[in-house]
Amino acid sequence: NEYVDSLAPDDFDTILDRNPFPEVKGSDKYFDGCTGYRMFVILIGEHFQHLGHAAYIRGLQKGLDQ
Repeated sequence: NEYVDSLAPDDFDTILDRNPFPEVKGSDKYFDGCTGYRMFVILIGEHFQHLGHAAYIRGLQKGLDQ
């Protein structure tokens, strides 16, 4: 990704000034002082969680199709 490639190591230390999930009650406290690095780790973790969900569903489908 061009954006990620353009980031310098110091950019990951930047404290983000917004809550990515303002509709979730209590999330302000969780994301208070969240750095770019922490948000990147959270996003990568979410990505792998969803890949795991898809793999589980595929496994269920293969089992049902046999």
